Amino acid sequence: MICGPGRPVSGFFVAMTSPVNRTPRCSGSRTRRPPAAPGHTLARPERTPDARDEEHNAAGAAAVGLIANVLKGYRIEGDDMIDAARMLRAALHGFVALEAAGGFGLPQSVGGTFTRLVDSLHVAWSTWSTETGRG
Repeated sequence: MICGPGRPVSGFFVAMTSPVNRTPRCSGSRTRRPPAAPGHTLARPERTPDARDEEHNAAGAAAVGLIANVLKGYRIEGDDMIDAARMLRAALHGFVALEAAGGFGLPQSVGGTFTRLVDSLHVAWSTWSTETGRG
């Protein structure tokens, strides 16, 4: 599952390819950014854009379609797909927001942490049960 030079690339990473060059975005290729300025807080998660913003709507539809296809590969559909997509959004948004705010100040590899995050989503979706989460 670990992605990097000479290592296999998972189906999940393959699905998360750049639309420009179609190469997998691997955690090992990420670079660290400087922390946010003191006093700055994490941004609020984005809400639904204006329904008249056609460019944003098209980009959103493409992203949702990609995520849906990945989750179908795990045989997750219907209401379960909504739960799984929310998990992905929360995990990725949280990770990116923390990193952008300088929240990963310890010397351990942020790329390694990201790999574990993606691996944990893979395990969760691979063992997904339709009997949990509804109540």
